[in-house]
Amino acid sequence: MCFSVFRLLLRHVLQNWDLDLRREMHEEASRFGPVVHVHVTRDSPGWVHVMFADVGVAVTAATALNGRTFAGRSIGVEYVPLPAYVSRFPEVASLV
Repeated sequence: MCFSVFRLLLRHVLQNWDLDLRREMHEEASRFGPVVHVHVTRDSPGWVHVMFADVGVAVTAATALNGRTFAGRSIGVEYVPLPAYVSRFPEVASLV
């Protein structure tokens, strides 16, 4: 049998990948200080939102993580204003 193109579907390779990534990112972010919230956006090009308990910790984490390689990709960091973060994740409103 000869095929010019091979396509494979690998099933069940990762289960709960978003929960696993959330846990891993929480652990990594916690190296810089207390983490209040982590959210992995499933239908995104790899977005992970992290809220720290302290702005100084967030700045330290941003400096350390920006440009770092994770899973073969370079991480880009953006600051998210608190009102925008709370608008996107209303569950954190009581934590600020």
